[in-house]
Amino acid sequence: MQLDMTNVFLNAPIDRPHYMKQPKYYDDGSGRVCLLKKSPKLWYEEYDGFLQSGGWSKSQVDEAFYFHEVKHNDKCYMLVYVDDLLAANRSKAHLAELKTVRENAFKL
Repeated sequence: MQLDMTNVFLNAPIDRPHYMKQPKYYDDGSGRVCLLKKSPKLWYEEYDGFLQSGGWSKSQVDEAFYFHEVKHNDKCYMLVYVDDLLAANRSKAHLAELKTVRENAFKL
């Protein structure tokens, strides 16, 4: 099942300022930095916490890959790329339940 989150940056609380230095190839010598108010990192931290609090485990190889044991030897898998999600499981009912839980927590 492929899902798309809407307004992902509005779902992430901004609890601290995030700054970005100018890239080396663009540095004009001014030492200016940019304040990022709606950082993808904040959204990732928010969604990562949501998944892990729901029993999902993050892959040690790829931080965008999560898995959740539904029943003995039956796992659900999810890939996360910013606001695009791809979930796979043998059971369509479990995928529908996953979608409902996420819809209650975040706007899809």
